[in-house]
Amino acid sequence: MSDKKHLVAQLEKNLKSLYSTYNTVYPVSVVVFENSIHPSRPHLPQKAPLFRMLSEESRRIGDTIEQNMDSLRRIPDSSPNWLARISDISNAVSEIADKLNRINVEILVAYLEGSDDEGRRSAAVALRVGKIDTRAVEPLIAALKDRHVKKEAVKSLRKITGQDFGQNQAKWKQWWNKNKGIDDKTNTREEGENWEKNLRLRTASARKNKWWQFWKK
Repeated sequence: MSDKKHLVAQLEKNLKSLYSTYNTVYPVSVVVFENSIHPSRPHLPQKAPLFRMLSEESRRIGDTIEQNMDSLRRIPDSSPNWLARISDISNAVSEIADKLNRINVEILVAYLEGSDDEGRRSAAVALRVGKIDTRAVEPLIAALKDRHVKKEAVKSLRKITGQDFGQNQAKWKQWWNKNKGIDDKTNTREEGENWEKNLRLRTASARKNKWWQFWKK
């Protein structure tokens, strides 16, 4: 297999994997938004604008994946700049993965404020799976006062930060206030072999814990 065919095949595989993840994240974002504005039992109504934005952004991501898949298939064999075009699509793939991860994280973080005890606990578990995102630190520190969540919150804080202050919320706050600016440029830290694997892990965790099922009650 030529270098071009190998790169195209790998990118196509990554795009298909992202589309599979999108097919999980997008329906969840819609359910979360619809439940936040449900007239009979609104869930976290104060988060409705955020959930609407995440749902719309998630839908746009699906279109972007399809556009990049189409562009990938249209690169002619004789194109002199095929490597540059493949590089552009590769960068787009990484950006899409980051956006899907951020949407997933923001929904999970919001759910830590929900009223369902098991739902909050499941969200705390899912936040430490796959791609580590420092946006979860402050909400997890706040969750240490929640008796239903604090044990899982501590485990997630350990995984994300590499620190261990147990259930001592004051020490966590003190440490975070001194260190929260360190990762401002990327806001995330990779774990595992690659972002694709990390995204699949987070999606698998969401399915296993079924945390979004609590929104349908």
